[in-house]
Order: sequence, then C-alpha cells, then structure tokens
Amino acid sequence: MWALDAPRLDEAEREFSLARDALGRLDLEFARTHPDLPAYRKDIEFWEAYLTVLRGQVDAGLRATLEVARTAREARFESTGVTAFRNTAVLGVRVMDYRVARVGLDEGLRYADEIEQSYCRHVMGSISGHVLWAEGRWDEARAAAEIELVEPGSLRSTLPALDALAFVSLGRGELDRARELLGPSLAAGLASGATHLVLPARWALAEVALLDGDPERSLTECREAADRAEATGERALLVPFVVTGTRAALAARRPDEAQRWHDRLAALLADWQGQARPALDHAEGLIRTSAGSTVAARQALESAIAGWVALGRTWERLWATLDLAACHLRANRDAEAVTLIRDVTAQADALGSRPLRDRADDLLAIARGRGAEEEPWRPLTAREFEVARLVAEGMTNAAIGEQLGLSPRTVGAHVEHILAKLAFTRRAEIAAWVGGMHVVAATTS
Repeated sequence: MWALDAPRLDEAEREFSLARDALGRLDLEFARTHPDLPAYRKDIEFWEAYLTVLRGQVDAGLRATLEVARTAREARFESTGVTAFRNTAVLGVRVMDYRVARVGLDEGLRYADEIEQSYCRHVMGSISGHVLWAEGRWDEARAAAEIELVEPGSLRSTLPALDALAFVSLGRGELDRARELLGPSLAAGLASGATHLVLPARWALAEVALLDGDPERSLTECREAADRAEATGERALLVPFVVTGTRAALAARRPDEAQRWHDRLAALLADWQGQARPALDHAEGLIRTSAGSTVAARQALESAIAGWVALGRTWERLWATLDLAACHLRANRDAEAVTLIRDVTAQADALGSRPLRDRADDLLAIARGRGAEEEPWRPLTAREFEVARLVAEGMTNAAIGEQLGLSPRTVGAHVEHILAKLAFTRRAEIAAWVGGMHVVAATTS
C-alpha cells in the first residue's frame, strides 16, 4: 500500500504477490484458528484491483473494487468492506469516474453508519465534497467539506475537504481564499510523499494563478506537477493539467510552448485515453483556435464538451463551451456563439462563478459589437433561417440552392434539420412559423 501511494506500481505488484503467496502457504488448521484470513484475502484482492485501475484499466478495475466491497459486506468482513467502499470512492475521484465514486459513497456511507465506523465515514464525507464540486453542486460541496473540517481528522480526510473548498473558491473567483486553503493542503501532501495527495492542490494553484492573470506561475505549477508525475508513474491526476497548461502557455503568448505541453502530456497519458481524451481534445481546440484553424478547432472542442459531460466535470465543460463560442466568433458564426454564451451565463449565475460569468460577458460584448445579438430565429442557425425563409416563399430546393450557392442535396439536409429542430413534419409548417416570426418582429420593432 505504501508503494501504491508513491506510486511505485511494479514494486506494489511484487509485494501483493508475496502477500498472496504467504496466505496460500497457510494450512487449513491455521485458517480455522485465525478467522481473519479470508478477510485478508479480500484485502489483497481489493488492492490488486486498485492497482489494475492505476495501470489504466479503469472500468475493469473499478468494477472489481466494488465487487470486493459488496462481497466483503455480505460476508460480514466489516473492516474490509467499509474500507473497500471508501477507497473505491477515493479511486473514482482520482481517475475522474464520478459515477463509480458516487456509488462507492452512497453504499459506503450507509454501511459505515450501519456498523458505526466513524473513520471511514469521515473520509467519505470529505470525498463527497469533491464529487459534489465536479457535479456542479457547489453549495452542497462547500457545506459537505466544511462539516468534515469541524473536527480534526486524518490526513486522508482533511486534504480532500480542503481541496474541495478551494475548488469552489477558485470557481467563484475567491482567489485569496483558495490560496489560503491550498497552502496547507500542498504542504501536507508534500510531507506525506504521496503524489496523489499533492497533485490536486497543484492543479488548483495553477488554475488560481491563471485566473489571477499570472500565466507564468500557472505554467510553473503545471511543470512541477508533470515532473513529479513522470518520475513516480502517476497518470490519472495529470489529466486536468493538460488544459490548464495549454491555456497558460497561450495566455503567455507562447503558442509553441502550448503545443509542446500538449504533446508531452499526450505521450504521458497514452495509456489513459478514456480519461484523457476530453482534455487532449480541449487543448487541441484551444491551440487550433489560436492558429485560426477554426474548423478543426470546432471539431476538437465539440468532442471535448461531449467528453467532459461523460466524465462529469462541470468546470471544464463550461470552459470548453465558452472556448467553442470564442471559436465560433472567430469563424463569424456569431449567432451560434451567442447561444452558447447565453447557456453558460445562466449556469455561471447558478454556480455563482465570477470567472465564468466574466468570460461570458467579454465574449458577449464582442458579439454585440459585431451586431450578433441573439436572434429571434432560435433554435435555427442563421443559415437554416435563410433556407426556412425561402421555403416560406414557396421555392423548391433546387431554386433555394441556386440562390444561396448550395447544392439541392445540401438544401434538403437543411430542411430536414429545420423540421427536426422545430418538431414539424411539413414545409407548410415552416412557412407558417416564418410568417409568425415576421409578425413578432413587426410588433416589437
């Protein structure tokens, strides 16, 4: 377990193998007089599954850790069961599988209460703050973390609570408060020698520096994290640094450094594509946008948003959405940009996120300056509305294509999208909808 914390995975694997062999050599009579031996076997089984996750086999490994926790609970191996639930939640957070982390927390907290095991309950309460933050439930995250800090706990219960509070603070633009929380967290993590207790605070400090207009400091934090991860073998906790480091390099006006950073972390995370793909796509989209390659950037950012949704990381998803809006503005797709900006503005207000709201306001100001206020033809794009308007005039697809410089097939695809978006089935309904919009426009003008 000490080797896992470092992490030195090959060493941990050798030690678990020795422990398993030692148990196998014990005779049946000794097993009868020592009833804890079956629980020890479950302990070893759990940590070997944990090791599988850290080697990048996330889905299979997490399924195995949950199975150990449940079978240990059924066998009434109380310590093994509740610890397995606790560490499954911890591991789920570490590899950004918040669905499994939530399952581990829900079942583990009930079991800890049932057997009155306060230590594991304390750790899981602290971890829940991180999960709630990732899910975008920031008020609940802050409340959960503060509860766990009321009474002094162990390192493994205190640090997640400090980090969760810091994540909420930086997300809301309370940067000094975030630094106050992250200082003790980082110091304790460094003193422990456990990389997985160091990198969350390092990432948050990099985000704070970036939000505070200090991209060089942010880059320094990112490099220190990558150096440590590369030296120890930690990979999962590197994922958030992909975007932060790329954004910091671009903010420092060093696009070549942004590309080098992306490439370095892509190599380190080669075996972690399931977890790393959204971050790598996001960084690629930022780099492509800065270079003016808006088509490639848009594709990368759309993929990143879908990936962040799948992982359940609200903070990165919202930033990726704003980055896509910025890409749309650069490509003169202003109406689409405004739609995205409005969506993020509403969510930023619900979260109380000043940084997200400020960036949304800046982008909206750019759009307004170019006359790109949100148009009344939503949910259609500007091009789709052009097609709809010509449909309303009774034109065929061929005639519309000739007027707009499109092929009849492309026009047909636009018409299908229009019908789907408006939940219509006939062209006459499109014509009526366009006519109604003209009435609205005349009334409000």
